[in-house]
Amino acid sequence: MLGFGKKGKSLNLFAASISLIVLMVPVSVAVNVLTDTQPSRALLTEELTVSSVTFSGGNTIHVCVNNSGTLDFAIAELWVNNKRQAFTTSPATGQVPPNGSMEVSVNHAYVNGTIYHVKIVSQRENEYFASATVL
Repeated sequence: MLGFGKKGKSLNLFAASISLIVLMVPVSVAVNVLTDTQPSRALLTEELTVSSVTFSGGNTIHVCVNNSGTLDFAIAELWVNNKRQAFTTSPATGQVPPNGSMEVSVNHAYVNGTIYHVKIVSQRENEYFASATVL
């Protein structure tokens, strides 16, 4: 006899089937959690969009930003043409809630016809960039 139908082989197949089921349940739960798109389970993200960069008075750059993420956004640093600059925000709290907006102002002399590159660094150390030409 070749040993077909012995108890040992059928127990091994049964144990393998149980092991496969035990492994697949946590994997399927993990996939379900990661692909769930309900807002209550959405991942928390920080995302800033620069909506405009304007120039006024010969020495002020205004940057309007929108928070399109799901976390409050706060600016830690602002750079113009690779130089760190002091800035003020409106609202003065410097925090932007999700779907909120803020204006950031920088005292920086500018020249017509020049391109200015702005880098905003968040408190979470994410970087956001914009460029604008003074007309």
